[in-house]
Amino acid sequence: MNSYLGAILQQTQISNQMVLHGTASTLLNGKTESSSEDDCQQVVLSAEDPFTAGQFLSPIQEEYFLDFFWKSYHTCLFPIINEAEFMDHYRSLWADSGDKRRPAALVDIVIALCMQHGVSQISPEQQKSIIGGDPSVAGRWYFRRCQQLVTYQLESPTVSTVQALMLCSIYLCNGSFQNMSATWAGMAAEAA
Repeated sequence: MNSYLGAILQQTQISNQMVLHGTASTLLNGKTESSSEDDCQQVVLSAEDPFTAGQFLSPIQEEYFLDFFWKSYHTCLFPIINEAEFMDHYRSLWADSGDKRRPAALVDIVIALCMQHGVSQISPEQQKSIIGGDPSVAGRWYFRRCQQLVTYQLESPTVSTVQALMLCSIYLCNGSFQNMSATWAGMAAEAA
């Protein structure tokens, strides 16, 4: 790409300007870092266990985003999940104490998608206070946990696995990770 642009524009292009090194890719895959340049701390996914690391929501917050899913994505765009079966499954995942849910790939990606969409709807000032101003990676802890779970399910996929893979592809596409999105869509087709 660099050679082509150099030939067409007849000027050299700096390769690191062509590759996006924005906060989205750092936040999605990086470690917790602190930037001294702008004195703000970026909270990103660490290399710790995705099942326990990260910022997960309370039951009430999760239910808010699930309700958001049924009213937005499911109704208009991607009606690929049976709501009654999904909600029964979701309720069965909560531990007896009610404050911690067992991980489930499909549930996690639905929440991640709705967090991403919901945060993109608020003002830029509010976004900065929530996620450093980048709504494309909202819900990243849920996405990473889903990614880990789905990877384990690929050897013997179920309908739920295919649904999770498709929604992961949509999450990545919304976050401008087009190549990764295409890869996940391909994995969904293979699993199906």
